[in-house]
Amino acid sequence: MRENPPHILLTNYMMLELLLTRVRERNTNLEQCALLAIEYEDLDENIAEDKFWAVSPLFGVLDHADRKELVTTILDFFRLEFAIDSENFLTQSRIQESERQFRESLKQPWTLDSNEKLHEPYYIRYQKLSKTAKLYTKSMGPASSLGKFIKDYVKRHTIDIDLKKDGYWELILQTMEMLEQADYLKE
Repeated sequence: MRENPPHILLTNYMMLELLLTRVRERNTNLEQCALLAIEYEDLDENIAEDKFWAVSPLFGVLDHADRKELVTTILDFFRLEFAIDSENFLTQSRIQESERQFRESLKQPWTLDSNEKLHEPYYIRYQKLSKTAKLYTKSMGPASSLGKFIKDYVKRHTIDIDLKKDGYWELILQTMEMLEQADYLKE
């Protein structure tokens, strides 16, 4: 892979940060203003695979439009929580190397400030991690925003799924596994 010059690489990081992180900090939402639309590759084709989704008590009962809306909402949750994967940009070593390269190769005001750091991605987790884990994480448990959304979705659409304790965990684990098989998530 050909290396980008530092100013192009910094621009890539800043755009990624603008699209994913600063949206929450500044209450600016380019999607809500219809200035940006995020779509997921091959989503329509994947949604139409009824046999694939039929094993899920949630997705199997939805028509294509509802299924697409629900999958998109779940994927948006990951994206907006900055739980994304990129070997080119977002590994810890690549982030540190890029910060060093920016500071050495670019001059103010076109570089990172002395106390500015590039954001590391979050990991969405099933269970609590030890306090010594050096990862940025968010929960997908029943009390998380994703958990509350899924429980509310099931209730509003009167889908007969038991989401108490084990039922929720079985559904969320199956959902994450299916999204991984569809190549949208990475464990």
